[in-house]
Amino acid sequence: MNLTPQLLEFLQWYNQTKFIVVVVSIIGAFFALTLPVNKKNHTFFFATAYAALMIFRLGCNPVGWTTYGDRMAYATGFLSIKHNGYDFMLEGKDPMWGLISNICAPFCDVELYLIVLAIIYITIYFFACQRFAKGNILWLLLVTVASMGFTSYGVNTLRAGIAISGIFLGLSFHRRPIIMYSLFAISVLTHFSMSIPICMILISKYYNKTSLYIKLWLLAVPIGLIAGSIFNSFLSTIVDDSRTSYLTTQNTLYQQGFRWDFIIYSFIPIIVGYYYTAKKNYKNRLYQQILNAYILTNSFWVLVIRANFTDRFAYLSWFMMPIVLVYPLLQRDAPVKRPNYWLAIILLGEAAFKMI
Repeated sequence: MNLTPQLLEFLQWYNQTKFIVVVVSIIGAFFALTLPVNKKNHTFFFATAYAALMIFRLGCNPVGWTTYGDRMAYATGFLSIKHNGYDFMLEGKDPMWGLISNICAPFCDVELYLIVLAIIYITIYFFACQRFAKGNILWLLLVTVASMGFTSYGVNTLRAGIAISGIFLGLSFHRRPIIMYSLFAISVLTHFSMSIPICMILISKYYNKTSLYIKLWLLAVPIGLIAGSIFNSFLSTIVDDSRTSYLTTQNTLYQQGFRWDFIIYSFIPIIVGYYYTAKKNYKNRLYQQILNAYILTNSFWVLVIRANFTDRFAYLSWFMMPIVLVYPLLQRDAPVKRPNYWLAIILLGEAAFKMI
């Protein structure tokens, strides 16, 4: 592969960011071993500093002109809006995204625009982690940033990344349904694919059968292995959008096929969640709903696992993974002894997958 200077600069910055996340996760794991993670530890300052660091790293990642990647496409699209305006009647497939870009256009150049997007992305996650974890925001934030897909969705797949962060925040308002559903609606208006995890969240709210969902996931694995390409073709047919063309397009730069590494990564939270709820009898309505929604959404991804850029569908469930893995550990009624040990193992595991 012939690396242009622009692509090389983009990749170097991006890989350095991933390395920083891995190092911070490992350091966080060692601190977790020495601190009671389900009590308020006054770690807000460190969480704020880490959020600021991630805004800098994600927002200042070079555009990568001439790379023809997602980041360049968003930068080019913004320049078009800045110079030609945005027609919501003709172009408004995702009107909230157009609104964000339209607001930024008079005041921002491309570089500042991308920084603003990073601020929105990280700030929403930061606020949501604060609501979920209260005084232990640092631990949930560490696991969230370390999860697979988080960095990519803050650098490349920006529109979907911000839309997903809206769902994450919406879940933290589960006791205030008007706010929650408003955030869900904003997410769908930012990226229509958010309707998939939102539908699964609503299903899991009214039908609480974790064991059945696990069986469906286990059934989806051999179906995806045998007939995954059929589901890809079907999905690209029913969704009339040029942006889904990558589902069936061959791409030599991306590892296509049945991703056993992604399957293992996705199955770990299912095992952990089942252990918390079935073996340790952890009772929490919000947690049960998110666990079930994760399993359902991930089952959908397993069916289209052979798609090009399959991780984009996987992240529709992966963004819930930090809550599934660590939310119970941060509560006073944690279902396991020594939850800080569990947290350390999870952070080290996330760091390991991040390096793959």
